[in-house]
Amino acid sequence: MQTSCPRTVRTGLRLAVLAAMAVTLVACSDKPSSSQARRAFDEQLKSRLGATPYRIQRFEKTNGQIQSVYGTEFYVVSYKATVTFPQGIRPECVSAGGRFVGWNCYNAGLFGLPPQPAGATVKFDSTIPLRKTERGWMRVT
Repeated sequence: MQTSCPRTVRTGLRLAVLAAMAVTLVACSDKPSSSQARRAFDEQLKSRLGATPYRIQRFEKTNGQIQSVYGTEFYVVSYKATVTFPQGIRPECVSAGGRFVGWNCYNAGLFGLPPQPAGATVKFDSTIPLRKTERGWMRVT
């Protein structure tokens, strides 16, 4: 007795196999995805800004390049990002005219950013190095 699968079952199985192959190919990629680069940027902001609240409005991976330092390979991601700081960055250090206020605010910048008033939007155009680990792409600290 010969049994055969209905055509819809065979089609479903083919689609499932193709989907599994696609996930495997993406997971084994030699380049970090835009979402992995965004996650690394977010981690970098959290580590540098501490409790300062922010919201990433836009993140775009613009380029990337493999680099080797003493035999260790890194993938350097170029990106552009727009970040809003609802409470600002040390807003007490910014006057209404946008100038620094007081000597204690002279060196008040965080993460290379000068103090910003509440609601400020800052644009980033920089790079972030990543390395491939067993747990995926990780930011180089």
